[in-house]
Amino acid sequence: FFFFFFFQAEDGIRDAQESRGLGDVYKRQVHGSETAGSFKVQGIIEFLVSQHPVATVLRNWHIFLIVPLLNVDGVIMGNSRHSLSGYDMNRCWGSPSKRLQPEIFYLKEKLGEIYRAGANQILAYCDLHGHSRFYSSFLFACHTGTFGTLCSWTQSRLLTRILARQCHIIDYHQCSFKVEPNKSNTARVIIWKEFKVVNSFTLESSQYGFMVGSKLTKFTERAYAELGHSFLHSLNEYRKLLGELHNELDGQSNWLRPCVLQELAGVPAAELIKKETNEEKKELIVPVSYTHLTLPTICSV
Repeated sequence: FFFFFFFQAEDGIRDAQESRGLGDVYKRQVHGSETAGSFKVQGIIEFLVSQHPVATVLRNWHIFLIVPLLNVDGVIMGNSRHSLSGYDMNRCWGSPSKRLQPEIFYLKEKLGEIYRAGANQILAYCDLHGHSRFYSSFLFACHTGTFGTLCSWTQSRLLTRILARQCHIIDYHQCSFKVEPNKSNTARVIIWKEFKVVNSFTLESSQYGFMVGSKLTKFTERAYAELGHSFLHSLNEYRKLLGELHNELDGQSNWLRPCVLQELAGVPAAELIKKETNEEKKELIVPVSYTHLTLPTICSV
């Protein structure tokens, strides 16, 4: 299988161990101001090259393709979203110009080569971004069709729910599984549509902070990196659950009951923390009785 994740990497760290299948790709940094993606990919790289048992399993089963800084000139010039030629590099994936958007053009050609090499070779794609308005982290996915025999509705939500259980920074309720018209030319949508990648995501993270219960906590570089670790742990668990998922879908006409989906993926960690916080608050509240108080008499003048 191929995993595709695009991110910014300042050096060419690469694992020398042989892998089976094709691989994964990470993409970052497209928008110059969204530096959160760089720290997330740093966490992904440091985990992949570590001696952690899960990292070893992932390297044995998959090839991870890492694409360095995609919008090189735009980031160097300090542009927020555009390249030096004035194009938003995440809005030109439908028909990229070889002359004006060569990075996108050749990257898309490479994806096409991988796709044509064999069906179902690209297991997942994830675009790493920073978000200026919402707190915590969340994913955008696609699901308006079924590719093959596996229901894309179920498959995309399974990986998302696993990540939400693995990491309390993920707010599952902010995750979106639809394709809006203004996002139709993004990498996530084009890769899902043209290369039939059901697990095609954008992983967004606030550029300020995340919620822990009702408390707002500022993001640190380490927190972004650990989010990258959690993503890889979730991919490994997802890989193991695919067999159970196929068996369940075969008996349910390619539709997984919501209760089974939650049973497989678990409850989001952020929800558990919020529930525990609310219960602790209730324990701290001491009931007060006012029956012993004497109300003052109101005299009319």
